[in-house]
Amino acid sequence: METRMDGNICRCTGYRPILDTAKSFCKDSNIEDRVCKTEKAGTYDTTRDPQFPEEAKQHQQQALTGKDWFRPTSLKEALSNLKEGVTVVGSNTMKGIYKQDTVGMKMFIGGIPEFQQLEVTNDGLTIGSTVTLTRLLDALKANVEKSGSFKALAEHISKIANTHVRNSGTVGGNLVMAKTKGFLSDLATILIAAKAQVKLVKAGSERNVDLLEFISSPEMVTGELLAAINLPFLGAGAAFNTYRVAVRHVNAHAIINAGFNFVLDGQTVKEATIVYGGVAPDAVGGHAVRATKTEALIKGKALSDATLQECLKSVSDEIQPDNSLRHLEYRKRLIVAFLYKFFVSIAPEVGASTKSAATVVPKSRLSSANQEFPAVKEEGPLFKALPKHEGPWQASGEAAYLDDNRVHQDALHGAYVQTTQARAKIVKVDIDAAMAAEGVAGWVDGKDVKGQDNAGTMAGAYQIFGSGVAEYCGQPIGMVLANSRANAVAAAKLVKVEYQVEADKPPVLNIKAALEAPAEEFGVPLGVQSDVKQNDPEAAFEKSAHKLKGTINLGSQKHFYMETQGCYAQPDEAGRLVVHVPHQWGEGMQKVIARVTGLPQHSVRAVFRRSGGAFGGKFFHPAFMASAAAVAVQKFNKPVSLVLDRNQDMAFVGGRANVQCDYEVGVDDKGKIQALKIDSIFDVGPCIDMALFLPMIYKETVQQGYDIPAFWYNGKCVKTNTDLRTPTRGPGEPGGAYIIETILERIAHQLGADPNAIRDLNLLPANAEELKIQSTGGHPITNFTIPKMWEEAKQRADLDKRAAAVKEFNANNRWRKRGVAISPVKYHVQVSRKAAMVNLYADGSVVIHHTCNEMGQGLNTKAIQAASHFLCKEVNVKDGIDLKHFRIADSDGYVLPNGFFTGGSTSSEGTVLAIQRACGILAERLGAVSKTWKDNQAEQNKDKSDFKPEQPTWTQLTAFATDKMDCSATYCTLSDRSEDPIPYHNYGAAVNEVEIDVLTGEVELLHTEIVYDCGKSLNPNIDIGQAEGAFMMGVGHMFHEEADIYDEKTGELHSIGTWEYKPPLAREVPQQLNIKLIPNDGFTKGVGGSKSVGEPPLVLAIGAAMAVRQAVTSARSDMGMKEFAEMAAPMLPSVIANAAGTKIENLTLA
Repeated sequence: METRMDGNICRCTGYRPILDTAKSFCKDSNIEDRVCKTEKAGTYDTTRDPQFPEEAKQHQQQALTGKDWFRPTSLKEALSNLKEGVTVVGSNTMKGIYKQDTVGMKMFIGGIPEFQQLEVTNDGLTIGSTVTLTRLLDALKANVEKSGSFKALAEHISKIANTHVRNSGTVGGNLVMAKTKGFLSDLATILIAAKAQVKLVKAGSERNVDLLEFISSPEMVTGELLAAINLPFLGAGAAFNTYRVAVRHVNAHAIINAGFNFVLDGQTVKEATIVYGGVAPDAVGGHAVRATKTEALIKGKALSDATLQECLKSVSDEIQPDNSLRHLEYRKRLIVAFLYKFFVSIAPEVGASTKSAATVVPKSRLSSANQEFPAVKEEGPLFKALPKHEGPWQASGEAAYLDDNRVHQDALHGAYVQTTQARAKIVKVDIDAAMAAEGVAGWVDGKDVKGQDNAGTMAGAYQIFGSGVAEYCGQPIGMVLANSRANAVAAAKLVKVEYQVEADKPPVLNIKAALEAPAEEFGVPLGVQSDVKQNDPEAAFEKSAHKLKGTINLGSQKHFYMETQGCYAQPDEAGRLVVHVPHQWGEGMQKVIARVTGLPQHSVRAVFRRSGGAFGGKFFHPAFMASAAAVAVQKFNKPVSLVLDRNQDMAFVGGRANVQCDYEVGVDDKGKIQALKIDSIFDVGPCIDMALFLPMIYKETVQQGYDIPAFWYNGKCVKTNTDLRTPTRGPGEPGGAYIIETILERIAHQLGADPNAIRDLNLLPANAEELKIQSTGGHPITNFTIPKMWEEAKQRADLDKRAAAVKEFNANNRWRKRGVAISPVKYHVQVSRKAAMVNLYADGSVVIHHTCNEMGQGLNTKAIQAASHFLCKEVNVKDGIDLKHFRIADSDGYVLPNGFFTGGSTSSEGTVLAIQRACGILAERLGAVSKTWKDNQAEQNKDKSDFKPEQPTWTQLTAFATDKMDCSATYCTLSDRSEDPIPYHNYGAAVNEVEIDVLTGEVELLHTEIVYDCGKSLNPNIDIGQAEGAFMMGVGHMFHEEADIYDEKTGELHSIGTWEYKPPLAREVPQQLNIKLIPNDGFTKGVGGSKSVGEPPLVLAIGAAMAVRQAVTSARSDMGMKEFAEMAAPMLPSVIANAAGTKIENLTLA
């Protein structure tokens, strides 16, 4: 079941709930249902499923002709219609890669019987060109004993794309893409190695050619179709294997792939086929290549160390990746590594520890998890592990999001025109062709702004539409309006923008370039910098026995929410506006839209129901888009819908700020930190909005749970020609943790100590509160539970035993290494303004308004639990108050004004606090009404001597109360209210064990043990899900998500979709992921003793990165390298393999 989840991306849950639900359908399942308190087991009963209609099974395909689509049913019909300008498709999965391709007529050949054949012959397997990858995979598995290549081919194909794509994508389509597009095809590489030929047909003739010959020329012969692929059985003595490495284990294109096919006579190589893909640009003319010189070199030689060294040096010289490719050094390493892996797998005499080189990361493995939380004694729904209130509607598709709004029939649809060149003067914008396109109503740009052209939400100015200068690629410079989204998008592509680029001023795309560029253009004013000293660091450095210096770099991370940015703006009477926009900051939306449109805030109504994820990405940018739509509404007096696709969204919305940190640390002989100096530089993109946060956050977060007696922090920001950086889940926290954890690893390396022992030594003391220790950010450390969780995490993970096993494993495995690390999180949160209104109705219904936004984090569920809980607790009614009485209203700035942001992990708590206080107001009123109700009952039954007045039911009380009291109550939390129980620190600890492939840099997360202090969880089900999801987002940041892939000449961002940007999938979840929420009765802040959870557990993924570092250190030690390896995050396979530093001379059979 887990293998079927290889194409599903989830940013919120961390996959465990999804995997466990899917597994509950399996016959060997023992998944516990924590909601219904039952255990799921047994085979799923398929007889309950709807049956496929018999008439549909009997359907016969017929030729179909349309304006853009033609479906022949015979080969003759297809060949007769194969004309210039016709694109042949088998399933059209190509669109997922080459999204910008525009073609005319498409001819679908999937219904032609000859192209669907899949037949085992005396010589091999004949594969029709429109056979899907899944059918091929099944055929290879079914016939694995017939050829020495089939097992390896099947395993490799199972790693191509994902189950969904393999079910549709065709073998022929994949190979034709490799030929005509230069597509980096795994299939082409491995089939070439397997000696495959292709059959080509045209009217009156057919021919067979080797697959390599076929893909080596980029053009199809006019009138010719690829009909079949012939895959021969390998003969006696064949040794065959294939390899690939990608940023993610599955559903990710290869960086390098390879296939090896040797014919052996004992220990002698009679013939050799060596094929590599990924060495040429992924563009027309690029294709897999054979290492013919190395093939000739090895022919006739024995499988010995001497032969191995000759071949490795030969292939290193012969196969040279194109210099335009990214990760160039890494690609060169993989070319050598793959041949070495194959050689080790077939050589007759190999050293015991060297055999680990032949191991490859499996496509799938079964994972499991365990979740624990304290039993709840509290009566009432709050603090209970209840299911998510909106879960059924979301699962069924009934939950309404922005795109589910019914757009008015006269509405216009907007499409941004975005810059394609950064750091350039915009000379001319030619919209003539676009305005003449079908359905186009007009154009909007900066000249149409009636108010201030400034959508900045916190600091600095940010234009709605760029003009004059293109600051970054993807910057909106105008918007086409049309009668449909498709027409608007098509017309936007017709807009021609002329740029003037200065040759000596290329785009500034990183911190290094920004520091070298003119300060007046890329510097940030001193007002947003930070320079802080605590406890005389200069003196502490003087007394330190050891002083170490280094530089640490962290890349960005995108939010990758499921629902992209969008808005729907409508004109209202008297020139007012109603704007539907998913966001995280109601006050910011209203202020910016009003400023841009020149309207008072009371004329701008910002509303929405829920957001399909945000993670910080909907703080600033929704205001930019809503303002653009509002300007269009003012110009055309019609509703305007503006929704971005994934590529536009990722080009427009920046993620985490990149960080460069220079550090100096002073320690004593045992490794205890005496002083720490941090100089951090942040890349904030083209505007300083984000800059206000960062120095302040890093100053606090770099400490985590460690004791830093003397501290010196300096933070500054630089601008770059990249997309505007925004808060991203845990802004600054994972970066601060990565810095201090790397420094501790450096200390351990310098002193030859165990890194986990150095962490033990530097941990803040358990009596930190008693000692009145403050954090490096100046906040008191109270209720400090990390030491307790630290020991529990060790015990639950059996850390000492696990560390000993890691040491033994590393001693016995030269090319697979493990590491295990324990790490803490100390995460400061504080209250921001939160308001709630609770309205009662006569039938007992309750409507709750609040100023925060449901983004998938379960806020509305906790809000309903809270309202029911506190009304039940404070109003004595018969039989309680059922949750079905409660509903959350849409977010509306007219109902609750000046709504502050949803973020910082405390929005659920702040909302629950506001609801608690509002319910308290209502409870006081209801108490008086209840007394009156009982008095009336007593009066009406005064003649009954045995009458005892009962408490009213909830519906009786509300019906009685509606004309006797104000049935609405509002409360707003404020940051200067001492009775509001926030701020505080969150705490947690985790043990992470990992395994790496030293040669390829691939990472396997083996075991994660998380212990987290959630106080008294408001809803353990939701909080554990949030913790798991946060941790997995941290895993993505540390290992998979490469956000900064830019064209150095234009500044174009290439990581703008799922092809290059790779959030973790279910396969990346640790094999064993355990999480426990500890009881903490000593915590008196929060709401009823609760603590936040949305962001802090993300930091615990940093420990996995440190475990990888330890594995790398072990590998380097085997090769005699003593220097500390600097490793930037994310730790992509390229970073890990390059840090390991393997050289050809290290690659032996001994």
